[in-house]
Amino acid sequence: MHIFVSMARAKKAVPSAHGEKKTQYQFMLTPSASEMLDQLAEAAGITRSECMERLIRTADFLKIKDFDIKEIDAS
Repeated sequence: MHIFVSMARAKKAVPSAHGEKKTQYQFMLTPSASEMLDQLAEAAGITRSECMERLIRTADFLKIKDFDIKEIDAS
């Protein structure tokens, strides 16, 4: 005998906490950056998508402009 449980699921593309509907995008990350994203999302108790949203909304873009990958690779 099989028992199936049906749970209501929120409809996609409803306005989020940010007041906009989310849209699916595709982008590429290095494996290490993907792992870091997973760790950040898990630590915050949020999804990868919400983690990216919050990182982007709180980013210091002046620091991003001056980011030097060579400094990170040297350490």
